[in-house]
Amino acid sequence: MTKIKVFKNLDSLKFCLNCEENVSFTIKEKTVSMVINGAEFSYPAKLPYCNECGMEIYAAVLDDENIQKANGIYHELAKGERG
Repeated sequence: MTKIKVFKNLDSLKFCLNCEENVSFTIKEKTVSMVINGAEFSYPAKLPYCNECGMEIYAAVLDDENIQKANGIYHELAKGERG
């Protein structure tokens, strides 16, 4: 995994279920595999990790961005299959 810069539009703290408090976090890029309608593919997702315990945490902005990226790759693959 590669550490990347934190986006300016994200809040500086997110809730960590493991630490049970708002924590600072680092965004790392990780290759994620996914299957949509039988099409299997991988894409580079941006995931937030707690700086205190290292557990992956939830950040809606990143989740939305990852879903949009996966959807775009799926549509490119589907377009390629149609010719």
